[in-house]
Amino acid sequence: MKKITIAVGSLRRPKLNAVWEAVNVIGPTLDPNAQFEVVGAEVPSGVGHTPLSRGEVMAGARQRAEALVRIGRERGEEWSYCVGLEGGLDVIAEPPSGSDTGITSG
Repeated sequence: MKKITIAVGSLRRPKLNAVWEAVNVIGPTLDPNAQFEVVGAEVPSGVGHTPLSRGEVMAGARQRAEALVRIGRERGEEWSYCVGLEGGLDVIAEPPSGSDTGITSG
């Protein structure tokens, strides 16, 4: 049986669990006969502790994944996929309550 290892750029249990849940859904599509393994590795995100914009969240996730690729190559790891996840805040401004949003219902 083929083994597919997915590296996650974090050791935090919620992030590892999220990847496991995704693998349970899409794994059979990737390879119905494969055995999947999810491993964590601590890597820097390159952004603040709590990113404060969508751009920072996306940059942090991308930088985690890119760091995993570099580390995997340096160590000779046989990771099939590298995943970067980043949590943060994204503030979306909404019109004040009662203002005209331009949205009509019909």
